[in-house]
Amino acid sequence: MDLKLNFTSERANCNESGGISPALGALAQMEREIIRNRVIAGLQNARAKGKYKGRDRKRKDALIFSLLSAGLSFREISRIAKCSHGSVSAAKKDWLAKQKASESKNPSSAEDTQRSSYLQSLKSSLEKYRTRRAKLEQTH
Repeated sequence: MDLKLNFTSERANCNESGGISPALGALAQMEREIIRNRVIAGLQNARAKGKYKGRDRKRKDALIFSLLSAGLSFREISRIAKCSHGSVSAAKKDWLAKQKASESKNPSSAEDTQRSSYLQSLKSSLEKYRTRRAKLEQTH
């Protein structure tokens, strides 16, 4: 049996010592590249339409940011926010980057007063949390 396959980029003679295996390997590789290119194109199309966002974040960044600004330790924040120590560390990295970016923009005084009143309320709720925690520790 004399079987020859002709490809546009490569020629394979199935009568040689390799048999049909190299030809099938070349077909599989070509098909895999086609599938890969289609998947990439589909993801780019979905991103362009705003439908592809990736995995939803479970980390409570707003709470972690506020507790970081209140001066709590990573362990206390992870206990309150019910997340890992590593998540708090990653959130702090994001928080510092946002602070650095906001410093360059010079926020308005109205935003500063709103932010400071929010921090005051957080500090008072933190103080309440610490007193309740101390009372619980005394009873146990």
